[in-house]
Amino acid sequence: MALPLAVNPLPSLARIQTTLQELAFLSEHDPLTKLANRGAFRRILDAELIRSARAGQSLSLALIDLDDFKHINDSYGHPCGDRVLQTVGSLLLSGKRIYDTSARIGGRSSP
Repeated sequence: MALPLAVNPLPSLARIQTTLQELAFLSEHDPLTKLANRGAFRRILDAELIRSARAGQSLSLALIDLDDFKHINDSYGHPCGDRVLQTVGSLLLSGKRIYDTSARIGGRSSP
């Protein structure tokens, strides 16, 4: 990447910073649901297990399985299934505390 030398570089630097922030988010989040992806979940879980053991505190983990989700895709189509996943993801994100993590660790990720 090159910055223009003849003009003020601040707008270019701001665009670069925004792009890097977007790339960092995309590297750790499922593009469909905006939940943390499997890699981010594993990293966070490993760190929380270590922290919990070191502090002698309990740790809670809740797993949700959308039973027979294939039936939704087969009956109503993948766009409908995607909307269901987006809605569930939105509900999980809006209902969690700031220091909690919601992740999508199963299924296929949309491109």
